[in-house]
Amino acid sequence: MRRPEVYRGEEVWIVQHDDSPHNTVLGVFATAGEADAFMDTVKDDSRTG
Repeated sequence: MRRPEVYRGEEVWIVQHDDSPHNTVLGVFATAGEADAFMDTVKDDSRTG
């Protein structure tokens, strides 16, 4: 596991599960690429994708 870097940007990318009862946030990322990579790893963890 890598130590997170301090975020110094102006925007973040949030990955959430829209079909969960509370729109559960699964992760917050500094770049779209990081968010996409994470989504690819968790997309099959739920019945609704």
